[in-house]
This record gives sequence, structure tokens and C-alpha cells, in this order.
Amino acid sequence: NNLLQSGGGFGYNLVDKKTAAVLVSDGILYENGDLYQVLYGGPGGNNPVRDKYQALRNSFRLKYHFVIHDRVVLDGVELIQHSLASIHNYILSLSASGSVKLNKWLAVTAAFNFNKFTRTRSENTLTTFGFTVNR
Repeated sequence: NNLLQSGGGFGYNLVDKKTAAVLVSDGILYENGDLYQVLYGGPGGNNPVRDKYQALRNSFRLKYHFVIHDRVVLDGVELIQHSLASIHNYILSLSASGSVKLNKWLAVTAAFNFNKFTRTRSENTLTTFGFTVNR
């Protein structure tokens, strides 16, 4: 199992300040995959199927960072990479986090991650909560 992506594109800082940053980028990627997918059911039970493919993808990314009153921090990177051959073949990745300072050295933090890869019909969501200690 392997997945290789290579490409290039352009990025632009829409906002670039100490307390706020927004960056967008867009480019073309070449993807080469050699994946094993498990097909459930059938006469033999779970059947692994090899999926070797190549694809060209458009990759759009949004990255942001905001600091509000030196107490609240919001960060995120969101991207979508859809195949140029089929709109139904895409990779979606959403990642966001936020923290609120309780005092000089302690903050409560929450994070959310979501990934979807339609070629393998896989998707996952992860949400975390916790405390961050800064020295």
C-alpha cells in the first residue's frame, strides 16, 4: 500500500498580520496509488482487491490563524483535492483547533479533524479536548 502525490501551484496571503492570517493556495497534483481495498461479503468472505491507479487532481487549500485579545486562538487547514477526471473522486481534509487562555500558563483546547477519501470509501472524524500548559 502506498500513495504518492507530487505537484505545484500558487498561494496567496489574503491577510498577513500578527493577530490574523489567511492563506489560500491552488495547484495541480499528480497522484500514483497502489492500494488494497477489502470488499466485504461474497462467497469468499472479505476479499482484498488491489487498486493501482494514476490521477491528476486540483488541490485547493485554506489556512487560517486568528488571535483574539491575546486569549483566544483559532487555527485551521482545510483542503479539497478533486480528480480532474471525475468530480466523485476527491480527498477532503478539515482540521481546526481553538484554545482559550485561562491564565498565563494554562489554556483549554479543542481540536477537530475530518478526512474523507472517496476512492477507498474511507472517512474518519477525531475530536479532542484538553488542557495546554505553557512554560
